[in-house]
Amino acid sequence: MGVLLRGDHGDFALNNFSWATLLRLAWDQGWRPAGTRPPRGWEAMTRGDPSRQWNPADYVTCRGQRVGDDDARNLGKALGSVMDDLPNHDPLGDVSVVRCEAPGCLPRVVFGVDRQIHPFELLGGPNKEAFAAFVAYCRRGGFEIW
Repeated sequence: MGVLLRGDHGDFALNNFSWATLLRLAWDQGWRPAGTRPPRGWEAMTRGDPSRQWNPADYVTCRGQRVGDDDARNLGKALGSVMDDLPNHDPLGDVSVVRCEAPGCLPRVVFGVDRQIHPFELLGGPNKEAFAAFVAYCRRGGFEIW
């Protein structure tokens, strides 16, 4: 599964694990979500049904919820604060991986380690450029989460 962020400044695609990792890292760096706004047309879809109120804490269901400009910029600011701390080398280069293949599915690589991998290890090295691009994307303003 993947996450597509759509803003006036373009799109940014990433996988669910990366999105969750980025949100958690931003939280650890002091970002406090302002809350999402419901997807466009939400009111029309839920009119007359009070049990379907929007949950502003929802950053993960990919229903087109909207992240405001300030919230996105604050997310980018929190993540940008660790940029210099990310390693330039591949910190996972010596970690064993397991390649999982199932019929009809794309191959998947899974870390075969018995320790927790720190977000800096995931986002540094060969992923640092993509991380910087994501920070720049957030700093340009709000987006919808699809």
